[in-house]
Amino acid sequence: MLINVNNLLMKLLKDGVVQIPKFKLLVLSLLLISCCIGMFWFFLEHTDQAKLAESESGEGLALAQTTSSDSTSPYAASVALPLVKKNGDALRGFMGTPAETAEVKKWFAQHGELFSEEDLEYQSYDESTLRQLGNDGDIRALHRLAKMCVDKDHYMLEGYGGAVAEEYLWRAAVLGSSKALADLALMYDARVFGTPGISATEKRLAVIEVLARYDAASYRGNRYPNINDASVFKETYQINLSTEEQLKVNNRAQEIYDSLSKRRSELGLDEFDNSVPDSVEKFFEVQESIFKENL
Repeated sequence: MLINVNNLLMKLLKDGVVQIPKFKLLVLSLLLISCCIGMFWFFLEHTDQAKLAESESGEGLALAQTTSSDSTSPYAASVALPLVKKNGDALRGFMGTPAETAEVKKWFAQHGELFSEEDLEYQSYDESTLRQLGNDGDIRALHRLAKMCVDKDHYMLEGYGGAVAEEYLWRAAVLGSSKALADLALMYDARVFGTPGISATEKRLAVIEVLARYDAASYRGNRYPNINDASVFKETYQINLSTEEQLKVNNRAQEIYDSLSKRRSELGLDEFDNSVPDSVEKFFEVQESIFKENL
């Protein structure tokens, strides 16, 4: 079902049906929510699989799930986890042991990912509580506030909207959320590419900024936005970068990272921890193989 929803949302974007910025932002927000739900079920199902494999084989290895897809858009399908085409025993140990699965989930949570049960908890907080938590450095509260700013009940109200949401996300990025950088890329995409009459030159400059924001997340160790989101973006708009443009993306990504690092220093915070556990690196490698297989 998630794959079908994602296919519909991506088709609306790719076919140009959604052009008004606020509606395009809403569609992208729905796509983002769908991805988060997919990721939650991915971890939940693979935790169960790991426990089953451990109890039956004693090896502590989880078997990869075989999932068929009726997707007509392979890059959109790759957004909806899990999507694994089983290839013999090649994907045995897909998420490793339950301990490895827990480590992956913990790492993503530290980088701003809100899983289903946690999202429900933060949804129960009123705005005043969320603001207080955000002021205290809670990146999940900042993500929740950003989401609130662009929902249908708040987007058009004074003090909300995309610009305010971006402020929350930049602060979350300073405090350690690499997911915030991916969300900022999505919002920039919606704001620029959803504007009627935008020139080809402006679009090309926007491409550099969007991809740089995704790339900046990889500087923090989070390669998932580049593996998935940036690839979807390129496929949607049929983007092929020149060598010079790729260099501009790299330079801008470094500039973003340096700016965030400087702000952390000004706040008296430690340097970013960009370490990536082996279990998370394994997760990225599997996602890369899934995406390439479905192109």
